[in-house]
Amino acid sequence: MGKGIQMTTGRRPLPPNPSAEHLRKEAKRLARAEKLKLSEAQKRLAAEYGFAGWPDLIAHVERERPLDDAPMTPLSRAVRAGDVSEMKRLLASGAPADDGEEFSPLWHACAGEGAEVVRVEIARSLLDAGAPALRENGGRTPTLCVAAARGPRALVE
Repeated sequence: MGKGIQMTTGRRPLPPNPSAEHLRKEAKRLARAEKLKLSEAQKRLAAEYGFAGWPDLIAHVERERPLDDAPMTPLSRAVRAGDVSEMKRLLASGAPADDGEEFSPLWHACAGEGAEVVRVEIARSLLDAGAPALRENGGRTPTLCVAAARGPRALVE
């Protein structure tokens, strides 16, 4: 291709630091403007951004959300870091598996960057300790949906 010619994929880029809440509002505006069902507007918006569906778009946005400003308990920090021994020590010392923070320790296990086998071990330990799999995090997607979108499959089995 010649200089200055740019291929387009028809995909609209996500804005910097996208927000799931902003996308929800955008879908509602689209539904009203185009007289669509909300689910149709969500599907169309997800496709515009290059995702197979609304759950994939929202999971991507939540996974990419910077967590620097989110408060984390010692348990969440250990889980996010993939520190199995520290997580087990904290649980044994009475730390609750669901600490009530905006993003639960189980969410951090599912969204973390650690090795898959470690994330699965941490998630199983948290579930065994009573962490709820369907808890919404910060009023957003339930942990189980984050696990399904992020993988590995063993996180949702």
